[in-house]
Amino acid sequence: MTELEFSEHAKQKLEERDIAPSEVSTVLKTPSAVFIDVETGYFIAVDGVSRSNHHLIVVYVVQKDKVKIITIIDTTKMEMVKRRVEKGRWVRVK
Repeated sequence: MTELEFSEHAKQKLEERDIAPSEVSTVLKTPSAVFIDVETGYFIAVDGVSRSNHHLIVVYVVQKDKVKIITIIDTTKMEMVKRRVEKGRWVRVK
């Protein structure tokens, strides 16, 4: 897989939420869905259910030779995804 680079914000979220970088890599390799944010141009990879009924949402941008992780959202509720899709902000690409 392409090299992953974590923004300072993403590193902070990994630490705060006790998420291993390997979990982020897994979400990127095998997402249940991928969206593009039409406002920012960022990609959003969503996993199925990971640990303890939590979903990981990885926001990232593809650069020349790497994938830069912008942030990681760890949630038990998928309403945020549903709302952004319904409003047209996130468009499913995979």
